[in-house]
Amino acid sequence: MKKYLKIWGNNIKICFRILLTTAGIIVLMRLWGCNPCSNPTGLGCCGSGKTEIYFWGSTINNNMPSIYKISTDGKSLKEIIRNAKLFSRPSKNGMLAFLRNESGISKVMTANADGNDTSVVASSVESDFSTGINYPVISSDGSMVAFVCGDNQMYVVNKIVRRPFSGIMSRTIPSFSPKENSVAFLNYDLTSKLVTLKVYNVQNDDYILSKPIAVQMSTPAYEQTCEWSENGERISVSMSNDSTSIVYIVNIATAEMDSVNLKQQGAIAPALSYDGSSFVYTSKSGALWKCEITNHEPSLFQITQDDSTEKNIFGQWNPDGKSVIFSQFTVGEEQNPTATLKIVNVENNSSFGTFMLCNNSFRGFWGR
Repeated sequence: MKKYLKIWGNNIKICFRILLTTAGIIVLMRLWGCNPCSNPTGLGCCGSGKTEIYFWGSTINNNMPSIYKISTDGKSLKEIIRNAKLFSRPSKNGMLAFLRNESGISKVMTANADGNDTSVVASSVESDFSTGINYPVISSDGSMVAFVCGDNQMYVVNKIVRRPFSGIMSRTIPSFSPKENSVAFLNYDLTSKLVTLKVYNVQNDDYILSKPIAVQMSTPAYEQTCEWSENGERISVSMSNDSTSIVYIVNIATAEMDSVNLKQQGAIAPALSYDGSSFVYTSKSGALWKCEITNHEPSLFQITQDDSTEKNIFGQWNPDGKSVIFSQFTVGEEQNPTATLKIVNVENNSSFGTFMLCNNSFRGFWGR
């Protein structure tokens, strides 16, 4: 009898441990995942989950950043690379470029979309990069990486060459075309203070665009990117000061430029839709807005609510044009991985229906 009681007691202990473990997993899912919801738009928790979203963030009790991927229904979350920050979408062949900091040494690295096959592209221990490296982005075909070195240099690297560029505007991230191996960046002239949008075709070793944009109004409050439309035909950039904000949309083939003056409303981090006919941006109040451009005339639609305690930044269009992911920060925490990653339907221009994907994130990117 004692023997059976002992066995039964051990079984109870095992079951209790399983329950604790399960409870812990459920708590983690609640921290990272999204709340069960009734979602009439088909986004967020009740979405199809067919397209994965990549982002970097950190867990509550760990300051080390990691790259994660999550489904749009919020049900599948996976940590894929530890000690890594992400600044661009994965390539079409499933490669990621990321930044890793170890013992004061910065490294630009690549890996596949599951976090395997890691490779070092550049390191700050090299003399060329001793001033520091940041903002690595990968080309759409995965064959090359661009990153910023120091305050005003950029390098484009493939298996054969390292091509340097100087005069890069502070706090701006280079970006590759979704369609070809062309990289866009903002050039800043210290004397004239003129900002020029440049697009360099790596394969042909030639500039396909050098378009003066404007005299710099002020240093960007947030890291900004030359945002391509998904069809690779247009790029958006913004310039702001205390009294006005202007979004410039440049046609790559013709160098024609539309400008949308949002005056005192503000325009942070504009991001273009697939065909470049619309863009989303963040106003000074922290709300996310959508601007549709018809015959060069803008129409504005607010898509998230104003909240003096929150700021919705880094909108990124789903390639299908129906939804946008963005990061919702508490005001004052915009430089830390403390945002809530959310998704919003932008087909209905009057809807405020946003759905949470996960907490403790910084910035998200759609998969391909």
